[in-house]
Amino acid sequence: MRTLVTLAVGAALLGVVPAAAAPGDGPHRSAASRAAERPAWERDCAVPPTSPKVVNVRAQGATGDGSTDDTAAFQKAVGKVAGTGGTLLVPKGDYRIDPDEAVDVGSDMTVRFERGARLRALASDQESYYVLLVRDAHDVSIVGGTVVGDRTVHQGSTGEWGHAVGVLSSRRVAVQGTRAREAWGDGFYIGGKGTAKVTLCRVVAKENRRQGVSVTYGRDVVIRGSVFRDTHGTEPELGIDVEPNADSHVTDILLWRNLVKDNAGGGLALGLPQRFTDTSSTTGVARGNRVLHNGYGALGALPRPGILLSSGTGTRAVGNVVRDNLGIGIASYYTHRAVIRGNTITGTVRSSTWPEGGAGIHMEQTRGLVCRGNDVHDNEGPEVYSYDADTPRRSCRRP
Repeated sequence: MRTLVTLAVGAALLGVVPAAAAPGDGPHRSAASRAAERPAWERDCAVPPTSPKVVNVRAQGATGDGSTDDTAAFQKAVGKVAGTGGTLLVPKGDYRIDPDEAVDVGSDMTVRFERGARLRALASDQESYYVLLVRDAHDVSIVGGTVVGDRTVHQGSTGEWGHAVGVLSSRRVAVQGTRAREAWGDGFYIGGKGTAKVTLCRVVAKENRRQGVSVTYGRDVVIRGSVFRDTHGTEPELGIDVEPNADSHVTDILLWRNLVKDNAGGGLALGLPQRFTDTSSTTGVARGNRVLHNGYGALGALPRPGILLSSGTGTRAVGNVVRDNLGIGIASYYTHRAVIRGNTITGTVRSSTWPEGGAGIHMEQTRGLVCRGNDVHDNEGPEVYSYDADTPRRSCRRP
């Protein structure tokens, strides 16, 4: 069984970074040496294959010609690699995939896309689909490639669950350097009972209709060094949405050093957008993210936060840069023992006549919130707005 090389959440929260390169290191250092010098949030998360076995999808009948349905050929290739520790190799090409069938990846394998390789969904009229799916599997790495949904050619008008890349009820999964765009729903979707130890690193989600990424169930989920931008089309329209379904739990999630930009519905959310319930829960931290220029063009009327902590216990927003968002900088609603610390929040634009509109920090019906050491300035609304919260406003801002 392979052990997923992922960043331990505890170490990440301490901000551990590799040491600087030794003097005299020349341009001919090994790839491993160069990789070790990357900041921790930029390091690889995919595990090297444990077997030399390689199956080229072209050898199983895939054409990559941009018009042929290659779904069956991909599934045939998966069947030859799954369980071996080997690699499914996807050469450069434009592979059309039936999203109602999906490419269903098996356990103990790597899917490696060469530069210029792309999966592109055929038009669907279904409310729900996946193009590339890891389901009921373990020890899986996906490296590179672009996965394109059918947003521009979708034949239906309802639903919001057509996702480019999905991880369901799986464990020890890494997705590295993959781009997901133009999905009818989300670029990336992580959920399903039993999901654990999932890492997204250096991925990009762009121009998806509902979310850049949704996490609805999972334990030890890390999303780092990635980009989530330009989400618009159907609510919530967030870059990152950690929102457990009913009777589901997202625990120990780390959102680390991501760029979250130009999403219509807001930047990133940790928790349900309603009062705390006992049937669902969220714990985790958003650390060192850049959350820029979100909330413009949202379908709903309420002010949208750049970062939202809601209905969670011990959720934290630490050391983020939250700038030029429309609505609210950072909001904490119905939280227990949340932390808002060391963030820079500036340039928030007032979007409504609501009293919290344009606020740098908004606290509402929170208990035990720690809010301190934040650089909050030049926001159009109140720098700190509190409604029925037990944290003094003056403690939030850095002296």
